Amino acid sequence: MSDLFRDTVFGQAVCLLFRNRLLEFPDELDPILWKQCVQKDTMAVSSSSGEHNGFARPSDHTTADVSDGGERGQKEGAGVTFAHDSRDENVSYQGNPSYEKVIDAVVVGCGYGLSPILFSPMSEMPTIGRSRIYFWTLFAFVLLQLPTGYAVNMAVLLVFRYLTGFFGGPVLATGGATIIDMYPPTEVAYWMGIFGGSGVLGPVIGPLVGGFAAQAKGWRWTIWELAWLCAVVLIVLFFLMPETNSANILYRRAQRMRKATSDWTLKSQSEMDAAEVTVKDHLVVLGRAFTLTSSEPVIFFVDLYSALLYGQGLVFWGIFVGRLITVPCYLVHWMVPHVGSVSFTVSIITLFMPVLSYLCMAYPQYAASVLAGNTLFRASCGVVFPLFYGQRIRHRSKNATHDV
Repeated sequence: MSDLFRDTVFGQAVCLLFRNRLLEFPDELDPILWKQCVQKDTMAVSSSSGEHNGFARPSDHTTADVSDGGERGQKEGAGVTFAHDSRDENVSYQGNPSYEKVIDAVVVGCGYGLSPILFSPMSEMPTIGRSRIYFWTLFAFVLLQLPTGYAVNMAVLLVFRYLTGFFGGPVLATGGATIIDMYPPTEVAYWMGIFGGSGVLGPVIGPLVGGFAAQAKGWRWTIWELAWLCAVVLIVLFFLMPETNSANILYRRAQRMRKATSDWTLKSQSEMDAAEVTVKDHLVVLGRAFTLTSSEPVIFFVDLYSALLYGQGLVFWGIFVGRLITVPCYLVHWMVPHVGSVSFTVSIITLFMPVLSYLCMAYPQYAASVLAGNTLFRASCGVVFPLFYGQRIRHRSKNATHDV
């Protein structure tokens, strides 16, 4: 039972409060395990270089160790994916007031696009990991719904909408990196499809659920509903979402082994790499999303392609074609176009998910940073285009006389 909670944020907090007397890891219960790891690493390194470089690498895990993100069981991995999809679905639905929707969407999009540039590279750092980023950003997201719902004017509302978008961004942008951590390359595409489908469900279910509340109680209740849903997901994340970043897992294991053996030379590979890192290198890590996007032509053009689709709404051309086909059929029942919208969802998944899957699989070590750059590209177009694109088209139109 302890395996279920031990590597979650809850388990890490319990270990910190009770000084590792509760929810102990297998290597703490059975010293033979860490002795085997040290001996195995010593033999492996000495056979190649004659020097002892410290702690076992991710590939040197024993069969009794199930804490590595890439070695989790299928059921546990599916559970983690479900928890992450729930966050994705809830955060992607952010209830809007019934006025100034364009400005509101622009402000949220700015925060959503900028935050992964900071938080996604941080999730790749061995000392931080992914679960802490997920938990604390979602915690801030839920907490900020309170001042958003109690906003007394438009200025206050927009400030807190920006902050909620800022802290909600990492949940949506770093999910692909977590999937890369857990599944082999042959299965990544399937789970990325499930993950992407959850993001589509948010905007679909949001108006349905929030519309009734807004009609009956006003726009503030869309904020309260979002806060309640995300609070439930936050509780699930706190107790059931384990760490998946192997560098962070090995970093914490090295700390336990040094404490158990009093051998302070034992270090994980990530610690040995970090020993030579300077402040400048940390800044480089935080700017990795920019550098990868600007220096890798493949990433740049893929991001540009997805951004144009996201910003200009080219994926909606299927609706336009459907409209031309069905214009003469005024007697068609209202359910028919709803059935036809099923193909629209297929087009979204077909266009966007291969892009995200390709980026994650092409750059698995920096998946979080690559996805952060993609998110920034998409959010930039999604934020800028509504400000001028629709208005310019209406001004050029001879028939458009009002805002649609």
